[in-house]
Amino acid sequence: MGQIAAGHTCAIKTASGGLISADWCIEHFAPVLVGLPDLAEADPARSELLIHEETVRSKHIQIYYTPFDRSIDLGAKVILVGVTPGRQQFRLAVQAARAALVEGCSLEEAVRRADETASFAGPMRKNAVTMLDAIGLADALGITTTSTLFDEHAGLCATTSAVCHAMFVDGETKSGDEITKTPIFRAFATQVLGAELRGVPDALVIPFGKTAAEAVRLNIESGDVSAERCLVGFPSPAGGNGHRKRLFELEQDRLVAAVKAWAAR
Repeated sequence: MGQIAAGHTCAIKTASGGLISADWCIEHFAPVLVGLPDLAEADPARSELLIHEETVRSKHIQIYYTPFDRSIDLGAKVILVGVTPGRQQFRLAVQAARAALVEGCSLEEAVRRADETASFAGPMRKNAVTMLDAIGLADALGITTTSTLFDEHAGLCATTSAVCHAMFVDGETKSGDEITKTPIFRAFATQVLGAELRGVPDALVIPFGKTAAEAVRLNIESGDVSAERCLVGFPSPAGGNGHRKRLFELEQDRLVAAVKAWAAR
Protein backbone atom coordinates (compact mmCIF):
# COMPACT_ATOMS: atom_id res chain seq x y z
CA MET A 1 0.00 0.00 0.00
CA GLY A 2 1.20 3.52 -0.85
CA GLN A 3 1.13 6.63 1.27
CA ILE A 4 -2.29 7.41 2.72
CA ALA A 5 -3.63 10.67 1.33
CA ALA A 6 -5.06 13.31 3.63
CA GLY A 7 -7.87 15.70 2.82
CA HIS A 8 -10.82 13.88 4.34
CA THR A 9 -13.71 16.07 5.52
CA CYS A 10 -16.38 14.92 7.96
CA ALA A 11 -18.59 16.21 10.78
CA ILE A 12 -16.16 14.86 13.38
CA LYS A 13 -13.49 17.26 12.16
CA THR A 14 -15.68 20.24 11.44
CA ALA A 15 -17.69 19.98 14.68
CA SER A 16 -14.88 19.00 17.03
CA GLY A 17 -14.27 20.75 20.32
CA GLY A 18 -14.88 20.06 23.98
CA LEU A 19 -15.26 16.30 24.40
CA ILE A 20 -15.06 15.60 20.65
CA SER A 21 -11.57 15.26 19.19
CA ALA A 22 -10.81 16.10 15.57
CA ASP A 23 -8.54 13.03 15.55
CA TRP A 24 -11.56 10.70 15.81
CA CYS A 25 -11.76 10.36 12.03
CA ILE A 26 -10.27 8.12 9.37
CA GLU A 27 -7.60 10.65 8.46
CA HIS A 28 -6.01 9.84 11.83
CA PHE A 29 -7.00 6.17 12.08
CA ALA A 30 -6.20 4.97 8.54
CA PRO A 31 -2.66 3.82 9.47
CA VAL A 32 -4.09 2.13 12.57
CA LEU A 33 -6.66 0.22 10.49
CA VAL A 34 -4.03 -0.90 8.00
CA GLY A 35 -1.83 -2.14 10.83
CA LEU A 36 -4.55 -4.33 12.32
CA PRO A 37 -4.49 -8.09 11.68
CA ASP A 38 -7.28 -9.70 9.65
CA LEU A 39 -10.39 -9.28 11.80
CA ALA A 40 -12.70 -11.59 9.84
CA GLU A 41 -13.57 -13.53 12.96
CA ALA A 42 -11.93 -11.46 15.70
CA ASP A 43 -13.55 -8.89 17.95
CA PRO A 44 -12.44 -5.46 16.64
CA ALA A 45 -12.77 -3.87 20.10
CA ARG A 46 -9.01 -3.44 20.39
CA SER A 47 -7.05 -0.88 22.36
CA GLU A 48 -5.73 0.68 19.14
CA LEU A 49 -9.27 1.80 18.27
CA LEU A 50 -10.37 2.92 21.75
CA ILE A 51 -11.05 6.67 21.66
CA HIS A 52 -12.99 7.32 24.88
CA GLU A 53 -13.41 5.55 28.19
CA GLU A 54 -15.08 6.60 31.42
CA THR A 55 -17.29 5.35 34.24
CA VAL A 56 -20.60 7.15 34.70
CA ARG A 57 -22.92 6.16 37.54
CA SER A 58 -21.15 2.81 37.89
CA LYS A 59 -21.48 2.16 34.14
CA HIS A 60 -18.28 1.51 32.21
CA ILE A 61 -18.44 3.35 28.88
CA GLN A 62 -16.07 2.64 26.00
CA ILE A 63 -16.17 4.15 22.52
CA TYR A 64 -14.18 2.65 19.65
CA TYR A 65 -13.35 4.36 16.38
CA THR A 66 -15.62 3.06 13.63
CA PRO A 67 -15.09 4.13 9.99
CA PHE A 68 -18.56 5.63 9.59
CA ASP A 69 -17.23 9.20 9.44
CA ARG A 70 -18.31 9.64 5.84
CA SER A 71 -19.14 13.10 4.57
CA ILE A 72 -22.93 13.48 4.36
CA ASP A 73 -24.04 13.64 0.72
CA LEU A 74 -25.52 17.10 0.28
CA GLY A 75 -27.95 15.60 -2.24
CA ALA A 76 -29.41 13.21 0.33
CA LYS A 77 -33.19 13.33 0.65
CA VAL A 78 -33.37 11.16 3.77
CA ILE A 79 -31.16 10.79 6.84
CA LEU A 80 -31.55 7.57 8.83
CA VAL A 81 -30.33 7.93 12.42
CA GLY A 82 -29.44 4.96 14.61
CA VAL A 83 -28.11 4.97 18.18
CA THR A 84 -24.57 3.67 17.75
CA PRO A 85 -23.03 0.91 15.63
CA GLY A 86 -23.58 -2.51 17.16
CA ARG A 87 -20.78 -5.03 17.44
CA GLN A 88 -21.63 -6.63 14.07
CA GLN A 89 -21.74 -3.29 12.26
CA PHE A 90 -18.52 -2.24 14.01
CA ARG A 91 -16.71 -5.38 12.85
CA LEU A 92 -18.01 -5.22 9.27
CA ALA A 93 -17.15 -1.52 8.95
CA VAL A 94 -13.60 -2.02 10.24
CA GLN A 95 -13.11 -4.96 7.88
CA ALA A 96 -14.43 -3.08 4.85
CA ALA A 97 -12.40 0.08 5.47
CA ARG A 98 -9.23 -1.85 6.25
CA ALA A 99 -9.57 -3.92 3.06
CA ALA A 100 -10.13 -0.78 0.98
CA LEU A 101 -7.09 0.96 2.44
CA VAL A 102 -4.89 -2.10 1.91
CA GLU A 103 -6.00 -2.05 -1.74
CA GLY A 104 -4.78 1.53 -1.96
CA CYS A 105 -8.20 3.21 -2.01
CA SER A 106 -8.71 6.79 -0.89
CA LEU A 107 -9.99 7.67 2.56
CA GLU A 108 -13.37 8.65 1.11
CA GLU A 109 -13.66 5.33 -0.72
CA ALA A 110 -12.73 3.44 2.43
CA VAL A 111 -15.46 5.06 4.53
CA ARG A 112 -17.93 4.75 1.64
CA ARG A 113 -17.34 0.99 1.51
CA ALA A 114 -17.63 0.72 5.27
CA ASP A 115 -20.90 2.64 5.24
CA GLU A 116 -22.53 0.69 2.41
CA THR A 117 -21.34 -2.65 3.80
CA ALA A 118 -22.17 -2.21 7.45
CA SER A 119 -24.76 0.53 8.06
CA PHE A 120 -27.72 -1.11 9.80
CA ALA A 121 -26.42 -4.49 8.59
CA GLY A 122 -28.24 -7.71 9.45
CA PRO A 123 -31.91 -8.08 10.47
CA MET A 124 -32.09 -4.38 11.33
CA ARG A 125 -31.72 -3.37 7.68
CA LYS A 126 -34.38 -5.85 6.53
CA ASN A 127 -36.81 -4.65 9.20
CA ALA A 128 -36.09 -1.01 8.40
CA VAL A 129 -36.83 -1.53 4.70
CA THR A 130 -40.16 -3.19 5.49
CA MET A 131 -41.17 -0.35 7.80
CA LEU A 132 -39.94 2.46 5.53
CA ASP A 133 -41.79 1.01 2.56
CA ALA A 134 -44.93 0.72 4.69
CA ILE A 135 -44.95 4.45 5.48
CA GLY A 136 -44.68 5.36 1.80
CA LEU A 137 -41.08 6.55 1.75
CA ALA A 138 -40.23 4.69 -1.46
CA ASP A 139 -43.19 6.31 -3.23
CA ALA A 140 -42.20 9.74 -1.91
CA LEU A 141 -38.69 9.28 -3.30
CA GLY A 142 -39.87 7.84 -6.61
CA ILE A 143 -38.19 4.48 -6.16
CA THR A 144 -39.55 0.93 -6.08
CA THR A 145 -38.37 0.02 -2.59
CA THR A 146 -36.23 1.58 0.10
CA SER A 147 -33.90 -1.44 -0.04
CA THR A 148 -32.21 0.37 -2.96
CA LEU A 149 -31.20 3.19 -0.61
CA PHE A 150 -28.37 0.91 0.49
CA ASP A 151 -27.02 0.31 -3.04
CA GLU A 152 -28.51 1.62 -6.30
CA HIS A 153 -29.99 4.78 -4.79
CA ALA A 154 -27.48 5.27 -1.96
CA GLY A 155 -27.06 8.91 -3.01
CA LEU A 156 -30.59 9.65 -1.83
CA CYS A 157 -29.93 8.46 1.71
CA ALA A 158 -27.42 9.29 4.42
CA THR A 159 -27.01 6.91 7.35
CA THR A 160 -25.62 8.02 10.68
CA SER A 161 -26.07 7.56 14.43
CA ALA A 162 -26.48 9.57 17.58
CA VAL A 163 -22.95 8.36 18.39
CA CYS A 164 -21.30 7.54 15.07
CA HIS A 165 -18.58 5.40 16.68
CA ALA A 166 -19.29 2.13 18.48
CA MET A 167 -20.31 2.90 22.06
CA PHE A 168 -20.51 0.11 24.61
CA VAL A 169 -21.82 0.22 28.16
CA ASP A 170 -20.40 -2.58 30.31
CA GLY A 171 -19.35 -4.29 27.07
CA GLU A 172 -22.78 -4.19 25.42
CA THR A 173 -24.56 -1.89 22.99
CA LYS A 174 -27.16 -0.08 25.05
CA SER A 175 -29.90 2.48 24.66
CA GLY A 176 -31.98 4.53 27.04
CA ASP A 177 -31.16 6.84 29.93
CA GLU A 178 -27.83 5.19 30.71
CA ILE A 179 -26.58 6.58 27.39
CA THR A 180 -28.64 9.72 26.78
CA LYS A 181 -27.74 11.36 30.08
CA THR A 182 -23.99 11.03 29.59
CA PRO A 183 -22.05 14.13 28.52
CA ILE A 184 -20.30 12.25 25.70
CA PHE A 185 -23.65 11.21 24.16
CA ARG A 186 -24.89 14.79 24.25
CA ALA A 187 -21.63 16.02 22.74
CA PHE A 188 -21.89 13.59 19.81
CA ALA A 189 -25.61 14.33 19.39
CA THR A 190 -25.38 18.12 19.36
CA GLN A 191 -21.98 18.65 17.75
CA VAL A 192 -21.49 15.80 15.29
CA LEU A 193 -25.04 14.67 14.49
CA GLY A 194 -26.19 18.28 14.67
CA ALA A 195 -23.65 19.30 12.02
CA GLU A 196 -24.81 16.46 9.77
CA LEU A 197 -28.48 17.38 10.09
CA ARG A 198 -27.83 21.08 9.51
CA GLY A 199 -25.76 20.24 6.44
CA VAL A 200 -28.79 18.87 4.59
CA PRO A 201 -31.59 21.18 5.82
CA ASP A 202 -34.35 19.79 3.60
CA ALA A 203 -33.76 16.07 4.18
CA LEU A 204 -36.32 13.96 6.01
CA VAL A 205 -34.80 12.82 9.31
CA ILE A 206 -35.85 9.39 10.59
CA PRO A 207 -34.45 8.46 14.03
CA PHE A 208 -34.69 4.73 14.76
CA GLY A 209 -36.17 4.35 18.24
CA LYS A 210 -36.36 6.45 21.40
CA THR A 211 -32.64 6.94 22.03
CA ALA A 212 -31.94 8.13 18.48
CA ALA A 213 -35.03 10.32 18.73
CA GLU A 214 -33.65 11.89 21.90
CA ALA A 215 -30.48 12.83 20.01
CA VAL A 216 -32.55 14.42 17.25
CA ARG A 217 -34.78 16.13 19.80
CA LEU A 218 -31.77 17.85 21.36
CA ASN A 219 -31.17 19.52 17.99
CA ILE A 220 -34.84 20.42 17.61
CA GLU A 221 -34.86 22.04 21.06
CA SER A 222 -31.77 24.09 20.20
CA GLY A 223 -33.53 25.42 17.11
CA ASP A 224 -30.95 23.94 14.76
CA VAL A 225 -33.34 21.43 13.17
CA SER A 226 -36.98 21.82 12.18
CA ALA A 227 -39.35 19.44 13.95
CA GLU A 228 -41.53 19.23 10.82
CA ARG A 229 -38.90 17.21 8.97
CA CYS A 230 -38.20 14.76 11.77
CA LEU A 231 -40.17 11.50 12.12
CA VAL A 232 -39.80 11.24 15.88
CA GLY A 233 -41.74 8.16 16.98
CA PHE A 234 -40.44 5.74 14.35
CA PRO A 235 -39.76 2.51 16.32
CA SER A 236 -36.33 0.93 16.35
CA PRO A 237 -36.10 -1.74 13.62
CA ALA A 238 -33.53 -3.68 15.64
CA GLY A 239 -34.11 -7.42 15.65
CA GLY A 240 -34.10 -7.45 19.43
CA ASN A 241 -36.95 -4.94 19.68
CA GLY A 242 -39.81 -7.28 20.57
CA HIS A 243 -42.29 -4.39 20.63
CA ARG A 244 -41.39 -3.22 17.12
CA LYS A 245 -44.50 -4.44 15.27
CA ARG A 246 -46.96 -3.26 17.92
CA LEU A 247 -45.36 0.17 18.20
CA PHE A 248 -45.19 0.52 14.43
CA GLU A 249 -48.88 -0.27 14.03
CA LEU A 250 -49.70 2.44 16.57
CA GLU A 251 -47.58 5.04 14.77
CA GLN A 252 -48.01 4.00 11.13
CA ASP A 253 -50.88 6.32 10.13
CA ARG A 254 -49.18 9.34 11.66
CA LEU A 255 -45.86 8.48 10.00
CA VAL A 256 -47.54 7.97 6.61
CA ALA A 257 -49.12 11.41 6.92
CA ALA A 258 -45.80 12.98 7.93
CA VAL A 259 -44.01 11.49 4.92
CA LYS A 260 -46.73 12.78 2.60
CA ALA A 261 -46.52 16.24 4.16
CA TRP A 262 -42.74 16.30 3.75
CA ALA A 263 -42.94 15.13 0.13
CA ALA A 264 -45.47 17.86 -0.65
CA ARG A 265 -43.22 20.68 0.62
